[in-house]
Amino acid sequence: MSRYSDPVTEAITYLDTQHDGVSTFGQVPATRPARFRVVTRTGTEWLNPGNRLAQLTFECWNTRGTAAADDDGELLSDMLAEWEAIPAADGWVGGPYQQVDPDTGCPRSVITILIMQHVKQK
Repeated sequence: MSRYSDPVTEAITYLDTQHDGVSTFGQVPATRPARFRVVTRTGTEWLNPGNRLAQLTFECWNTRGTAAADDDGELLSDMLAEWEAIPAADGWVGGPYQQVDPDTGCPRSVITILIMQHVKQK
C-alpha cells in the first residue's frame, strides 16, 4: 500500500467534478472527444520521509486550437488555490504552452504543476 495518495487520480477526480463538460483521463483515450484533458505524473521530488512534491503534467486537447488553454489555465489555477501546490512560481513548473500532437495534428495546451503530498494518516 502506498504511503501517499495517487495525485493523478486526485487531479482527475477534482477536474471531473467541476462540471465544465470536459472529461479528464490518465492517458489519451482510444476514441478522442473534440475536447479533453490528460493528466500524467511526470516526476517526484522527495523532500523528506513524510513529504514529496508530485509533478503533474496536464494536456488540454481541443480541436479548436487555443480555446481550451484559457479555460483550463483558470481551472488549474483554482485547483492550485484549493490544493497545497508549491514553490516553483507558486506551483507552476511551466506552461501553458502550445504543442500540436505530432500523430494527429490536434492542438493541445500543456501545463506542468507541482503538488505537495504528505504521508497518509492511518
